[in-house]
Amino acid sequence: MNKIYLIANTHFNHNNIIKYCNRPFKDIEEMNKSIINNWNSIVDKDDIVYHLGDFLLGDNISDFVSKLNGKIYLVRGNHDGKSINFYNNIGLEVAPTKIRLDEYKIILSHRPLEDNQIPDDYINIHGHIHNAKLDGSFDSSKHKCVSVEVVDYRPIEIRNLLNNNVKLINNRINIIEYIPANKLEKIAIYCHGLGSNKNLVNRFSKDLLNNNVGVVSFDFPGHGDDKTYFSLFNLSLCIEYLEEVIKYTKDNYNVPICLFGSSFGGYVILNRLIIRSNDIEKNINVSCY
Repeated sequence: MNKIYLIANTHFNHNNIIKYCNRPFKDIEEMNKSIINNWNSIVDKDDIVYHLGDFLLGDNISDFVSKLNGKIYLVRGNHDGKSINFYNNIGLEVAPTKIRLDEYKIILSHRPLEDNQIPDDYINIHGHIHNAKLDGSFDSSKHKCVSVEVVDYRPIEIRNLLNNNVKLINNRINIIEYIPANKLEKIAIYCHGLGSNKNLVNRFSKDLLNNNVGVVSFDFPGHGDDKTYFSLFNLSLCIEYLEEVIKYTKDNYNVPICLFGSSFGGYVILNRLIIRSNDIEKNINVSCY
């Protein structure tokens, strides 16, 4: 069965977007190559990708379309100014500005829709805002952003985006958890790097599950879906979040716990282990900050 993926705001060839959105690339060549490789590593040629606008800046659009797997439907954004015929002729099929997928109870758009445009029990999947927060006039529970900055610079499968593995614990910490269907031997708690988010765990969660290891990942303050202002971000608060996730994991799963951190996440783990380490089986850090 063909899979359905979502992504927005790739901004291929847009040099300034690296600075504007703090993207982790040294130049547009690295950015373009990374997003293309990420895309093709998970999307097969027969899969469907809904791109929710702002595909590329410039005129060599067909060069990029030809390098990307999947049947791509484009919901045009404010930077997609070519004609419908132009996009259709190069393999980007222009879709309506709003797409309603009743099977998943979602509405796709480039800009976030006003709350009164979203039917009850539906969610608006959108781009446009990059890694910024929705302003207070929107009900954030009715919206999910799939701009590349918040989906790890790769398309996200629609079922993963909407799965019930995403939870809010203690009314403030957003987690995503994957538990093996058959045998659970231990759980790895993943701490992401600065400027990233909990969804980075999707890079390796499948391999861990295949080895009977569950995964719990969470957003640090001011990252991903967390509602804390980034100006309040600090090491002590990050350690506090980690402690609450460890407690949640202990309370719900009676198995050994490992901590796995990348970059700044590893730094948080090391500082937590200075405080206490006898409740953790193993600690693995990659490129610790």
